[in-house]
Amino acid sequence: MIVNRVGFATLDEELSGVVRAELARFRLDQKEIANKIQMHPNVFGRKCRGEVAFSTGELTAVAHAIGTTASALTHEAEVRFTKAVDVNPVKLIDRTLCKECFTK
Repeated sequence: MIVNRVGFATLDEELSGVVRAELARFRLDQKEIANKIQMHPNVFGRKCRGEVAFSTGELTAVAHAIGTTASALTHEAEVRFTKAVDVNPVKLIDRTLCKECFTK
């Protein structure tokens, strides 16, 4: 398991941190967003703390509710994660999924 220097163990947990940061940046209440996406506030809180990973659909709903895209949130999490562990992002991709990445 890769653990970065700020204690996050997975990209999912880093993604939760990005969601929390965006909520704070726009001064949005977790309970308000949870209600907007029809998720119980306790469940949303657990996902924001990184205890439970966001599903793709949930992340898309959260992104829409805060005015961004799931892709933007995921990209930011990947950038932060790869900087923290100091690895090349290509190394995180399964070789069978991205053979051309390893031939360059």
